[in-house]
Amino acid sequence: EERRQQVREVLGELNEPTRQLLHLVFYQGLKYSDISQILSVPVGTIKSRVFNAMRKLNDIWQRKYPNDGGLD
Repeated sequence: EERRQQVREVLGELNEPTRQLLHLVFYQGLKYSDISQILSVPVGTIKSRVFNAMRKLNDIWQRKYPNDGGLD
C-alpha cells in the first residue's frame, strides 16, 4: 500500500496530458496504435511521449525517494 501511495504522489506531479497518456498505456493496457488513433497523433509521437513521460516519472521518483532505487 505504501508503494501505491508513493506512485500516486509521483503521478500527481506530472501534467494532466502526461498522466492521461500513462493511464492509457499502463492502466488500460492499450496498444500504441490504439492510443495514436484516440489522440490523433502518429504512433512515433506516442512512443516518444511515453519514453519522455517515463523519464520524467523516474526523475521525480529519484528526487522524492532517493534511497529507493527507482521504479521497476
